[in-house]
Amino acid sequence: MRRRQRMHGGVVVPVRKRQCCRVLADTALVPLCHLRIGQAGTVVRISSGLRSPKKFADIGLVEGAQVVLEGYAPFGGLLRIRLLDCCMSLHRDEAVHILVRVEE
Repeated sequence: MRRRQRMHGGVVVPVRKRQCCRVLADTALVPLCHLRIGQAGTVVRISSGLRSPKKFADIGLVEGAQVVLEGYAPFGGLLRIRLLDCCMSLHRDEAVHILVRVEE
């Protein structure tokens, strides 16, 4: 069975839900869901695949924002991130569309 995929700036993003994406060309940019716990990154691009990008702009998740992945939910559905000195949760399906540059 072949998976349907879309290209987003060197990253293949699966169309079907509950699949994580994989990095192909640009290893400096990774989806937010690929960060390890405690790893920080800078938001570089928020793709148009999100349902409501204005919701993320309202909470400060815009290009150039610094984020730190603090943890995963037990069954992998939610990610907890730190943004602007507060913690919030995102669905993994939304985090796939947020590309970050990993800070070392």
